[in-house]
Amino acid sequence: MANVDSNKFYFDRKNYFLRFISNEKDNPINKSIRHALEYFVDDLRHDRDKTIQRFLSEQTANDIFRSIAQLLLSNEDRYEFIILY
Repeated sequence: MANVDSNKFYFDRKNYFLRFISNEKDNPINKSIRHALEYFVDDLRHDRDKTIQRFLSEQTANDIFRSIAQLLLSNEDRYEFIILY
């Protein structure tokens, strides 16, 4: 999933940071969060400093960190995550 427009970031076009906040109690890690992580990684590859600056300016940065940690710690998603990256 390459960013075809090198001048635009996914966070500008899709505001994927909002996707990291799950409202699902039974399944906190869903496809929406996985897609948000894909966009995040692509933006980091595009311009690490700008993406990190934008990420840290999010009011929900702590919740985003928590979602990423849950994704990384999840046994069922770990194999898929490793394949993607």
